[in-house]
Order: sequence, then structure tokens, then C-alpha cells
Amino acid sequence: MPKEKKLCNSILATIVLYNTSLEQSQTFRSLSKSLLYSSDRLEVLVYDNSPNRMYTGKKHSSWHIHYFHDPANSGVSKAFNHGGALAKALGKKWLLLLDQDTLFPSEAINIYGNEIKENIAGLLAPYLFFKRKLISPFSLKSGEGRIINHIQPGSYSLDQVMPVNSGLLINVEDFWSCGGYNESFPLDYSDFAFIERFRKIHPDFKIIELTCEHQFSGLEQFGNKQATLQRFKHFCNSTLKYKREVNPLLNSNKLIIRRAVRLGMIYKSISFLRAALLALNNK
Repeated sequence: MPKEKKLCNSILATIVLYNTSLEQSQTFRSLSKSLLYSSDRLEVLVYDNSPNRMYTGKKHSSWHIHYFHDPANSGVSKAFNHGGALAKALGKKWLLLLDQDTLFPSEAINIYGNEIKENIAGLLAPYLFFKRKLISPFSLKSGEGRIINHIQPGSYSLDQVMPVNSGLLINVEDFWSCGGYNESFPLDYSDFAFIERFRKIHPDFKIIELTCEHQFSGLEQFGNKQATLQRFKHFCNSTLKYKREVNPLLNSNKLIIRRAVRLGMIYKSISFLRAALLALNNK
């Protein structure tokens, strides 16, 4: 009797690294345990945005690894498009998008496998929590994300509820039918810009019964002030670009000033407010 085909055979995962080795990535480590738990194997593109290579070429029994190093740090949108292109070339049906710092439970692979066996939805999303707070999916109002205290699994309109990138399982054909990720949003608003495209071909998505822990940089305390200031300037530019090119209803001034004030309080510095005012004056 022929061996039953594993459901993971139809999935290509894409994990984006930045200054963290593959083996130290919380996502990779937790999914490795999940693969052992399910006795399955997964093909993955490791897209490395770090200045120096974060993967040595080490073999892992539960993974078939493709590696691409992008020292220019082109961002997650380009990484996910690279994964989408590879998935199409390999004849995969599903693309699993992963940040480097999501903690998946041991049953994650089995849950994904059962979902794609039983559902035809083009976009599936898990629950992501940060410090016991649900950060994905979240509600949308005038283009701004708002935390939901509780939401049941099931299908929801992408006009009202939206997931973030990590953990998304997307039908490859649908991924390319909507044009994939918008590479002019390399990091900030990458998920917003993608969902804006995706909902034009599929207005709904499904929240699945999979709960993960995620390190969400927008809610964390930061370290180096100059690095954070530079990161904030990129956020300002992306916010204004998103309002200008995608969603004119977005209250960009409020978002930028609010983050500037929060970072200014963390670092006890007015540099962030100055950067915010400069960006808003030059918009």
C-alpha cells in the first residue's frame, strides 16, 4: 500500500530573518517541534535580510531548506513575493508566511494541514498574542488598526477585520491573482497594502483555531535610540505614503504624532517629535 501523502507537501513556508540565526529563530524552533509532533516535513524558503548570513547551510531532518541572502535588506514584501514565486515554480498550492519571532504550539502543523484539507478559503490566519493581548486579527476603522478583545474562529470580511503577516496561509493562485505584496511598502503597512489588494479578489478570510505568541515591535520597548529614531523616520514615510497611495481616509497625522510622543517618553527625548513634524511639514 503506498504511503499517504503528507499535507505539508502542498505548502511552501517563507521565513524572513533579520540579524537572528535560523536556529535561534523562535518561529523555526517552535515549528521544528511541531513537525516532529506531526511526523511531517516542510519545504521552506529562508529569506535573509541581514547584513551577514544568518544560516550556515546546516541540514535539518524536518525541513527542506531553500536559502536566499539579501544583504540590502529589501524588506518583507520582497521576501514574500520571492516565496510566492518559488511556490509557483515548485507547484505548491499554499504559501505560509512567517516572521522570525512567532511561537507556534506543537499542534500547529496538524491544524494547518487539517484546514487546507477541509477548506477552500484563500486566506487563513491564526490568533497572535503579545503579552496576553490579541494583536491579530484586529479591527479596522478609517484605515487604522484597533485591538479586539475577543473574536470567534470563522469567516470575516476583510473590510472590517484584518490579520498581520506572520502565520498567514495563502492560496498561491490567489496570491498572484491579486498581484502579491506591494514592494513599495517594504515593512510598515506591508500587510495593510497586501490585504487591500487581496480583498478585491476575495472579500473574506478565515480565522482558524490556532493560537500563537508573537513579538510585535510596535508594542515593545526599544533599545538603541539612534536606530529607533531611524526606524521611526521610515514609519513616518510609510504612513504618509500609505495615505497618499492606498487609503486617503487614514489619519496619518494622529498616528505619527502619537508614536512620536510615546517614543519621546520612552527615550526622554524630543528628537522623535522633531522628526514627526519634519515629515508632516514635507508631506
